[in-house]
Amino acid sequence: METLFPLEFRSFLDNSRICYSQEKNLFIINRGSFSIKLITSEDLNNNDFAYNAVKSDLTLHFDRWNTRREIVQSMIMVKAGLYESVFARNCFVRKIDKISASLFHLENHLLGAANAKYYYALFRKSDLKIVAVSSFSNSRRLSRGDETLQSYEWVRYSSLKGVRVVGGMSKLLNYFIKEVSPDEVMTYCDSDWSYGTSYEKLDFKIYSKPQESMYFIDKVTFERMSLNKIRRKFNSLTPDIMDEKYYCLRTKGNYKFLRRITL
Repeated sequence: METLFPLEFRSFLDNSRICYSQEKNLFIINRGSFSIKLITSEDLNNNDFAYNAVKSDLTLHFDRWNTRREIVQSMIMVKAGLYESVFARNCFVRKIDKISASLFHLENHLLGAANAKYYYALFRKSDLKIVAVSSFSNSRRLSRGDETLQSYEWVRYSSLKGVRVVGGMSKLLNYFIKEVSPDEVMTYCDSDWSYGTSYEKLDFKIYSKPQESMYFIDKVTFERMSLNKIRRKFNSLTPDIMDEKYYCLRTKGNYKFLRRITL
């Protein structure tokens, strides 16, 4: 019997008029332009489930569907070509405060908000609406061979749901580089959702390839947590508690990208 998650996902595709074909929990979108594999809670309870048995371009886990559904739907619609285009040349960049950046990331980024040092927004000139936000960390002194570099992390890039900001990543990154003068910028890319080609177009190079990551999902709230966070929550953590309260989830992990800045 088909579970609720695939049924809801198929209903979303139908209502969005996205062309697809379905092979169990694998959805082929727009006659093969990309594919999405759904991972259900039933899959995680199945000891015989092979995570990488079916290859796909995107992997959508049931917890993301339940907790960040509007953002997931927007990401898929943009990927399918259903979006409003905004050109960065018709926008300007300004620094914004942490609260404004956090609210925007919460509304538009799959991972929500994150701590950072520098926050920048891209405002559309026609109506002064924020269409994209980038957040960057404070500097870290790192040794690269014989050099000591000031390294910064590009912590978040979010664009408004349903909008593709053409040139937005480049414009925000260049503004940060001009203002802060970093020696290098690093960032991570979730390989369940992307191969990182957008970063490669911005002259980032792959520093490390994904390695499988393990998380645990609360069976009531669907919150995704690390084992260390769960250990801090319970005085005594037993296998029975883990089985009763959490699903064990394995993801593909993250690409790490680096860009050396030469001014």
